[in-house]
Amino acid sequence: MIFFCLFFILGGLFRAQGVAVSEDKLTEIMKCADQKITFQGTIDKEPQIKNGKQKLVLNNFESDIYGCRLQGKILIYTDKYPEYHYGDVLKVSTKIKIPESFDGFDYRSYLFSQGIYYLAYYPEINFLGNDYNLKPPPTPSLLRRGVRTNRDSSLSKKYYAQILSFKKNLTDLNKSIYPQRQASVINAMVLGNKTEVSQEVLESFNLTGTRHIIAISGLHITIITIMLMYFLLAAGINRNQAFYFAALLIAFFIIMIGLPSSAVRAAVMGGMVLLAIRVGRLNSSLNAIVFAAAGMLLINPNLLRHDVGFQLSFAAVLGIIYLFPILEEYSKKIIKNDTAAYRFLRSIILITLSAQIAALPILVGSFENLSLISVLANALILPLAPAVILGSFLVMAVGAASLFLGQILSWPIWLMVTYQMEVIDYLSDFSWSAVEIKNFPAWTVAIYYFLLVGFVWKINR
Repeated sequence: MIFFCLFFILGGLFRAQGVAVSEDKLTEIMKCADQKITFQGTIDKEPQIKNGKQKLVLNNFESDIYGCRLQGKILIYTDKYPEYHYGDVLKVSTKIKIPESFDGFDYRSYLFSQGIYYLAYYPEINFLGNDYNLKPPPTPSLLRRGVRTNRDSSLSKKYYAQILSFKKNLTDLNKSIYPQRQASVINAMVLGNKTEVSQEVLESFNLTGTRHIIAISGLHITIITIMLMYFLLAAGINRNQAFYFAALLIAFFIIMIGLPSSAVRAAVMGGMVLLAIRVGRLNSSLNAIVFAAAGMLLINPNLLRHDVGFQLSFAAVLGIIYLFPILEEYSKKIIKNDTAAYRFLRSIILITLSAQIAALPILVGSFENLSLISVLANALILPLAPAVILGSFLVMAVGAASLFLGQILSWPIWLMVTYQMEVIDYLSDFSWSAVEIKNFPAWTVAIYYFLLVGFVWKINR
């Protein structure tokens, strides 16, 4: 056991060192700072449109300036129109900027963790075509030897572009069915598209501690999995085949929404639970979460230090796994009530409280405020979340066939989302809804988690 622990610790250090930005690499990156440069690159991620501007991430550079060799990726801010798409090849002329930290937020490290080393603001852009159309076809000799070619990569990019196009069609469909404010929240809840949620609405979610509602997480993946299994079994597909269909469709959904940390974690954990059922073994929540975290960090070790979404997602789930049973046991001793309504409400409140206790230092350290009404806000709006998510998918399925029928069926969903938003707006207006905590020291985080782990260990004994 000691040998394996040392082996994986050293392996983790070696992997993390391999993706870290060394001093030599940083020096090479800094050579491009404030230089006017012309380069050709490919849009590497789904473009984001927010507040009247587009955010484009470009990769695969071909530069015409000697002495400034572009590395990694570049983040470009440009006008909303013309719209660009994943896989588009652009010729860009601009002055290169290096990311800088601001307001206590290490923005440079955050972008570096995603492989983005440069910024550009409103450059001159010329559209050249699509990457999967510009690549030449493979030669027959390469195909016979089974060598992976540019054509293989181009096909995968083309398929991914079609997935993103499908997502955009669903986003536009929701805009046609619901009013703008409700449509933006529904698109965030079910499609992971938060770019059109206004800053005012996002601030209300933050103040009330309900931002997780519009982030694809375990709740969403669980509902989608149950829904898929129900329909597949109702369609006459046997359980074994339904398992594989559900797994493939969940993978498609995760890819479509952009592989966010919370969704990937939930999908891996959910997949392990389904696999345990499939092979007749007991499932372990701790094993599932460790497996999910290890797999994601193997791909990108920087997530552990610089991705707040990754930290919050895993901290919250660990809190639910270890703190929820303890709080539930004590609540049963305090209040002797075993009605179904009370058990349901108790579960929502205690799950929210467990997640918030476990993620508290990360929330305060990253966002510098602490919501005082999150438990109340979640108790009022969270019970409707499953119905909103499930109903939204049904409305999209019907609306794709008939917009008129989709609009008729959307009324209950509109009513529930409107209620949720009104509750959040009302609670966030209180001056005491959240307190601001500046300069949260790192040593208090270590002490907090040391005491929390010690408390859980002692109770479990």
